[in-house]
Amino acid sequence: MNVEGVSAYLDHDLNPYEVKELGMSCMDKAYPYMRDEWYDLSHELGLTVNIWTPDGADEMIGMVNKGADFITTNSPVRLNLIRRHYVDNEGK
Repeated sequence: MNVEGVSAYLDHDLNPYEVKELGMSCMDKAYPYMRDEWYDLSHELGLTVNIWTPDGADEMIGMVNKGADFITTNSPVRLNLIRRHYVDNEGK
């Protein structure tokens, strides 16, 4: 076991302060439960953000624009097309 690895909190009942206090390193939430202000706050606290499971293009674009570090989806081809757009257009 890699004890130095990432530890994520997978539920919707805690805010970023509480997740950090537990010693976790990642906010891992279903996108309807992730408040907009928690993206920046999570990053300020040193947490990464994993959002699941946006499957529509508009949802995915919203998560990217809000600062999600990781997106777990059932539509990986769509997400890769969106990612490619951002890479090709330097984040725009």
